[in-house]
Amino acid sequence: MDYDPSDEKKAIDDAKAGVKGLVDSGVVEIPRIFIRPPHELAEELNMCKSTQQVPVVDLCGIHVEDGRMIDGTRKFHEQDVEVKKEYYSSDPTARQVRYESNLLQYKTKGLTSNWKDTLYISELIFGHIEPEEIPQVCRKTSAEYINHVVKLEDILLGLLSEALRLKTNHLKATECDKRQLMNGGLQVMCDNQWANVTPIEHGLVANISDLLQILSNDKFVSAIHRVVERNVGPRISVACFFSGVSTPPKTYGPIKELIAEENPPLYKEFQTVNRDRVRICDSLDNNLNLAKDYDPSDEKKAIDDTKAGVKGLVDSGIVEIPRIFIRPPHELAEELNMCKSTLQVPVVDLSGIEVEDRLINHGVPSSVLEGMIDGTRKFHEQDVEVKKEYYSSDPTTRRVRYDGNVHVYKTKGKTAHLKDTLYVAGLVSGHIEPEELPEVCRETMKEYVEYTNHVNKLGEILFGMLSEGLGLKPDQLKVTECAKEQGMACHYYPTSPQPELTLGTGKHTDPAFLTFILQNQIGGLQVMCDNQWADVEPIEHGLVVIIGDLLQILSNDKFVSATHRVVANKAAEPRISVIFFFSGVSTPPKMFGPIKELISEENPPLYKQVLIVDYVSIFCPSHLIRLVLILSDSEVK
Repeated sequence: MDYDPSDEKKAIDDAKAGVKGLVDSGVVEIPRIFIRPPHELAEELNMCKSTQQVPVVDLCGIHVEDGRMIDGTRKFHEQDVEVKKEYYSSDPTARQVRYESNLLQYKTKGLTSNWKDTLYISELIFGHIEPEEIPQVCRKTSAEYINHVVKLEDILLGLLSEALRLKTNHLKATECDKRQLMNGGLQVMCDNQWANVTPIEHGLVANISDLLQILSNDKFVSAIHRVVERNVGPRISVACFFSGVSTPPKTYGPIKELIAEENPPLYKEFQTVNRDRVRICDSLDNNLNLAKDYDPSDEKKAIDDTKAGVKGLVDSGIVEIPRIFIRPPHELAEELNMCKSTLQVPVVDLSGIEVEDRLINHGVPSSVLEGMIDGTRKFHEQDVEVKKEYYSSDPTTRRVRYDGNVHVYKTKGKTAHLKDTLYVAGLVSGHIEPEELPEVCRETMKEYVEYTNHVNKLGEILFGMLSEGLGLKPDQLKVTECAKEQGMACHYYPTSPQPELTLGTGKHTDPAFLTFILQNQIGGLQVMCDNQWADVEPIEHGLVVIIGDLLQILSNDKFVSATHRVVANKAAEPRISVIFFFSGVSTPPKMFGPIKELISEENPPLYKQVLIVDYVSIFCPSHLIRLVLILSDSEVK
């Protein structure tokens, strides 16, 4: 059924008792708005635990506090609900001192609410607090604590300035310490693993933040951190932020003394009043481009205009790949720290007709398979002037076209793919008109026809076995017309001059029912297994079969679509693959959804009914991009 998170949020907001009120009421299952998405939970289970320890700095001789602030925070949150209600507000503009349950985060897509209550004290100038603004139960301790922390912050800013080889008072002069904010904070990310920050009695944790990273031009890097929930008593923390000047507006950016020809600015200047509207923590993010005005459309147009594709770039002798192909820094860092899977994708011998992942003895003659690979190579390696006739990045212009995949860049967060592709779309029962194919491929027309016929037969066998695997009649999936329309993509991955910076095809699942992959002996295909990438080693004359998103929807999650990608080609020879999609019926429009025989009271439908044409146009604006599944009872699966 439809799930509206605003109902839960409103119920908790109206009570004004916070998360503590929920716990005090005796809940045994937390409300849905606090539950993390399945992919996050799976990622957590498979993430290695860090053994690193956060450094402890002894500031002997500098008195900060003796635990009274923690006691004051506890007293505020554990006092009578009716007294606390006076301060309850989820509107940060409503008052300087307020408390709430952090439910607003749910408005940001993909984020769950935080399991905590928070007393906020904002817009403090030089630590000054009007006593009457602070709740009486923690009034005196709050004022004393802030005064101590302001003095400590002066010392730390001085030390950090000296570490940057600036005058001791430089960072203080920039007024980074002018505003403070108090709330609550722990694990930190170290080498792509979460490390515990073990509490030290009367100790303080100091985090470098985004603004100091910008001022230092990445000499200091902000710390990614979080708080996990424990089953032992309430966790109480007090966080004090030094967040700079917002009134009057002040401009911040890399300190000019740290900028040089060999150290150009990585960030634009900005005003702190706008800091929540612009993400400022990634210096080289391909989408934000804070370092300078960078228009990816210039590179895209230049590549498009040549109509020579990615192969044309490589043939021109480039030693550095254009920026639109370079993955964001956080992706590259994640890649370096991700464990490599030792799992192997199963090989299925079809001489006994059993079906799963990689198929051998599947009945497709080796001459046909070799002809498909050879035809794809001939198309991509022919004279550019001949190929140009078929060049188009608009999938609506013609059934047979080729392009350099640079249009993927239009999708936020995606870099262009280092490959060229010949697309053959809208096939019905594998039929291809000879005149639609490029002339160089017509020489292998027999192989194209034979290949599509063989794969169609294989598809029928697989759909029959998958139907039986679901406990249905063997023809159930065939009756739903999963195999009625097909598409083909013939990829050519030239050798990359910088394979470590880019991908051949990015991480995605397929917007289809089933996908068959024929590849030459140059590896690169990987599938995600237990949050790690596993290589799919080529087997001569073998086929790779991948479950697509639409079959996941039909099976109501009995089958799960495979996340996969292709790494950039390091080999001297090109990687060549031919992808055959069973994409279902789009004309005339046909609704697809969970098969009714798989639905029951204990197995409710997880997806709405959907037209394939809507599914592709809404969720797949470009080919082979991972899409968000359509759920009937939640926003994101």
